[in-house]
Formats: sequence, structure tokens, C-alpha cells
Amino acid sequence: MTYNYFRAEGNIELLTNNIKKFSHYFKGKSRRYIVGTVTFNMFSALRWKDIMFDWIENDLGFHSSLVLKNPTSSIHLPDDLKLKALADIEWTIAHVGDYSTDRYFVEDYLHHATNCYNFLKNSDYNNPKLTKNVCNFFNMCDRINNNNIFDYFPELSDYWYDGL
Repeated sequence: MTYNYFRAEGNIELLTNNIKKFSHYFKGKSRRYIVGTVTFNMFSALRWKDIMFDWIENDLGFHSSLVLKNPTSSIHLPDDLKLKALADIEWTIAHVGDYSTDRYFVEDYLHHATNCYNFLKNSDYNNPKLTKNVCNFFNMCDRINNNNIFDYFPELSDYWYDGL
């Protein structure tokens, strides 16, 4: 989960506990539930299955926003990681109904996951490595937040720009 990496002073445990409190308060009062938005970037693409299961576990409605032009955009994923992400998204599209019986969740999930899948599949970025620009951006984020991207996404180290 990259919440603590990108959200200054972020605390995923506090967020999760607050979601559970709200969900408990509204349970049985109406069909409305809390909607969580996934920012679809390279990080969410690489953890797509986990995200689906987290949303189901926390009884969240599903929504996504595409990151189009940013160093974190999923279009910058190296070829191998892009294929893995596409396979994971495709798997969740085929199996979300096996894990949730909430028809509203499943409908929303299928809509947004399909949009994310199509966006990534149709991106024309073809590169075996991350670009220098992307790696410089993550180095800056690491310095600002006193973190290390590889603590969250160790698989990126195999694709790091060679010139850094």
C-alpha cells in the first residue's frame, strides 16, 4: 500500500479504522456506503488484486481516477510489469463476483476496472526500463518524504534507469 508513501503524514491504519467506524454507523440505515477512489497509476496497477480485496473487506464502493500525464502514470510501467498488471486486472474482472455478492459493488468495479485495463492496454509506452524522468521523480519523493520507493515496490529496482 502506497498511502503512507505519497500522503504526507498518512496513516493507513487510522484511515482503515475510520472507514470501519463510518461503515458500522451506517450499516442497516440505507443502501449507501462509502466510496473509495483508486488513483490508477503504476502503483495501483501493480497491486490491483490487493486493492480489490481491500475494498471488499472494508465494504467500500469502487471508483477510479486515471493518472494521465505524471511520472506515476501506469503508462510508464516497463513492458514486463505492464503485462503482469494487465493479467492481474483481467483476473479480477473475471473473478470479482466470486468474492463479492454486492451487485452494486460488482457493477461499479467492473466498469472502473475495465476502464483502467483499457487505458493501460492501449498505452503506447514500450520500454524495458523506467525512464530517467520517472526515476528522478521517485528519488525526489524519497527525499521529501524520507522514504524509499523500493521498500514499497521492490520489483521496480530491476527496472531502474541505468544512468542514476
